[in-house]
Amino acid sequence: MTQTAPSNLEKLFAIVRKVHEQRATGRLICSTKRVRVILFFYRGQLLWLTDDRDHRIRRWLRVTKGIMSQQHREQVPEKLANKNLWESQNLSRQISEGNLALEEAFGVFTRAAVEALFAIGSTEQMFRHWRAERDLSGAEGVGDGLLTIPHNVFREALNETLQLQKEWSAVGLPAERSYDALVLNKEKFEAASGQGSTLLSMRKLFSGQRNFWDLLHHFSESPTVAVRLLQHFVQQEILTFRHLGDRQLSNLKATESKARVATVLCVDDSIQSAELVKQQCQLKGLKAVVCNDPLKALPMALEHQPDLILLDVVMPIVNGHELCAQLRRVKNLSAVPIVMLTGQGGLGDRVRSKIVKASGFVSKPLTTQKLQTVIDQHISQVVDDSDSPALAPGLVLGHA
Repeated sequence: MTQTAPSNLEKLFAIVRKVHEQRATGRLICSTKRVRVILFFYRGQLLWLTDDRDHRIRRWLRVTKGIMSQQHREQVPEKLANKNLWESQNLSRQISEGNLALEEAFGVFTRAAVEALFAIGSTEQMFRHWRAERDLSGAEGVGDGLLTIPHNVFREALNETLQLQKEWSAVGLPAERSYDALVLNKEKFEAASGQGSTLLSMRKLFSGQRNFWDLLHHFSESPTVAVRLLQHFVQQEILTFRHLGDRQLSNLKATESKARVATVLCVDDSIQSAELVKQQCQLKGLKAVVCNDPLKALPMALEHQPDLILLDVVMPIVNGHELCAQLRRVKNLSAVPIVMLTGQGGLGDRVRSKIVKASGFVSKPLTTQKLQTVIDQHISQVVDDSDSPALAPGLVLGHA
């Protein structure tokens, strides 16, 4: 039986073990024709790894999202030059101050490692170079107190990388394209799907400011969904790619200063429905604005610029369908998801909702589950530029 040659990542794992056995301090540089990955060691212990792509801040914000607080994620050095291990030092500091658990720090490392290792192909030639260093340039204060990565954590990162590489092969693109910005061709998308509400939900996800790794973290519970989504759009020629550089510190701070709470506007003359919406928004950390008078809905929408509008169909003077049509004619509100609420539930209401370009339809009486579903489908909490909206319902992910 022919024995399969070990992949480059398997070879890398063996080299890391050898460095550990020799208790060496320095950096291991692994290069292919596409990427260069650098692993840092202190007395044989792996401290961190990175690659030579120009998106260090962007990656840090992505891999720490949901694990570290906003305040601690923002602790990025003013100058990154010669700061080889600031990510590892930040994690170590947060652990020592009690802000971060050890397992959470390992989770950050695993996310970052998968991204850095992904472009190392299984069969292409890989060159390895060891550079011994006494103190690791730029790693001020390196010592026994710095976070070290156990072999099992590194092994887990390698396994996740290998699995993701297998799934990526279905996309039919070179691995380096995973780091490029995803740009949606709106005209082709509309022609292929005819789903206007889905287009609204996709607009931010494929706005040219995010890449495959942002998409992957958005679908963190199911990476396969992210790969299939990308595969579908690539094969339909609905997505294009362009270079995506790192976030600038000045832009980062400007974005952070503008961070806001996502807003839901509920237009409903039912006090019970409005109270239920307010409760669910509060649980999700969202801002709820309630309007019981449909005549005041338009000015309130212009004032609050909501991220989602829940609109009752049956109301006095102006019904929901008429109000939806008015909202859609306002440029600043034309892209806002509008979900119709009705106790009728008939085919006529559904057809009319589509005619006035509503994004969805929910039957009354409202329940906690119905509201959670519709909010998750159409809105996401805005905390920084890397956040992505939830996908609209009804999108079929299949092969071209």
